[in-house]
Amino acid sequence: MRNKPIVLVLAHCLINTKVRAKGLTQHPEIKDKILKLAKKYNARIQQLPCPEFLFLGEREPKTYDGYIEVVGFKGSCEKLAKDTINNLKNLRDGTVIVIGIARSPSCAISYVYDRNNNLKKGEGIFISFLRKNLEATFIEIDYREIEDSIGRIDKILGTTSSL
Repeated sequence: MRNKPIVLVLAHCLINTKVRAKGLTQHPEIKDKILKLAKKYNARIQQLPCPEFLFLGEREPKTYDGYIEVVGFKGSCEKLAKDTINNLKNLRDGTVIVIGIARSPSCAISYVYDRNNNLKKGEGIFISFLRKNLEATFIEIDYREIEDSIGRIDKILGTTSSL
């Protein structure tokens, strides 16, 4: 029997789609799919803050480079990451799985868009600060491949829950 709790640390827009930038697609079904997975594996959920919404409120979409150029945004992400890590300290004995958003300038795990809208290898600004000081597994939801993304998360949770 597993002793360590599993904690899913979710990008904010997975639960609250209203924080996404104007014009980006809304996928409210993701919330239900993640909640079902959490229930299946008896995982707790912790919602990350949305650095973009907290800093700019309602906004037009920007690329990674666009956010890097917003004065103060990178520092805000660093502070949010420190605060988030402090809030997660009580979970040291648990297994933490951070679920980001594919191609997000703040919450991507593997690729982001540059100023010319080309995909480049790299993680989002906020995730990069989290990853530096948080022992966790990092995976992302791809809004273009929801079922595949949920399947990958299910597989990780299944492996984690059997440890």
